[in-house]
Amino acid sequence: MDLLPDEAQQEIIDATATFLDDAMPIGRLREGGRPAARPDDALLRQMGELGWFGLGLPEDLGGIGSSLAEEVLLFREIGRRVGSVQLLATVLATRVAAAGGDPVRAEALVAGAERAGWAEPIGAVSIANRSVEGRFQVFDGRDADCWIAADESGAVLLDPRASRAEEHPCLDEFTDLAHVAFEGAAPLARVGPEDALVERAAVLAASMLSGLAESARDQGAAYARERFQFGKPIGIFQAVKHPCADMAVRCEASWSQTCHAALALRDGREDAAFQVSAAKHLAGEAAQENAAANLQVHGGYGFTTEYDAHLLVKRAHVLRAIAGGSRHHLRRILAAPAQT
Repeated sequence: MDLLPDEAQQEIIDATATFLDDAMPIGRLREGGRPAARPDDALLRQMGELGWFGLGLPEDLGGIGSSLAEEVLLFREIGRRVGSVQLLATVLATRVAAAGGDPVRAEALVAGAERAGWAEPIGAVSIANRSVEGRFQVFDGRDADCWIAADESGAVLLDPRASRAEEHPCLDEFTDLAHVAFEGAAPLARVGPEDALVERAAVLAASMLSGLAESARDQGAAYARERFQFGKPIGIFQAVKHPCADMAVRCEASWSQTCHAALALRDGREDAAFQVSAAKHLAGEAAQENAAANLQVHGGYGFTTEYDAHLLVKRAHVLRAIAGGSRHHLRRILAAPAQT
């Protein structure tokens, strides 16, 4: 299995990185505050024009026709810049609308004219029947046109007006958080388990986490080179050098597993669910531990809002809760047949 990008995929990486460095740098969160956390309408439409929201959607459904392998490259770059959960939700909602019989909404989502929030199930929920029942934790749903919810039984698009959302403070101040309960709500669109939307969501979340882990690694290494103590850069001291090396190793492990999971899911391999859960758990650990190590490398500065280190710590916690938390994926890993 070749995990390295080909020439066309490298072009996606380069073009995305160049665009995001200008349109969505991490510094926007410190300088622009909460309004800059999510793309505004103009930027969202620009992303639609670039084909982001239809990248992995088949051409007969109005997309570009690339695969999950290309989508993970996109979301790795988004994760590097602490991108919004709303971008992930919108890509997945586009797929549900297109395959679930709502072409008008799908077209609007592909174009960046509408946006979606992510509704994570809390406890037992029912989305496989004609109506949706249960409680959800909604991320970045305040200004969304629809919410997407997914589990092993399928995925649905929900109307935010169908139930009153109770807003809650979030650890990450740049992510909206609300709790909502649906009782017999009719979904806007639905797809079954054969579309594996929840698996796709987990892989893309793992991509964002891998990108975030790499951003923490790069921040820590840069600061270790720039910060001098006793007339020398702090990176020469073992107490700093070793954590930086550990961050690099975690990045390689999480990204390799994420690519492996994306290809396994794309190709319909029997062990795809196992590989997906392994990727989500490993990338979540890498992001959270790297973000914490980066903060320690920065010392006392890491706890201040003048630096970006604290932003990575908070977003890592949010992304770990998307498409199944660590306990959920560890249970799936332990329940899977032995892998060879």
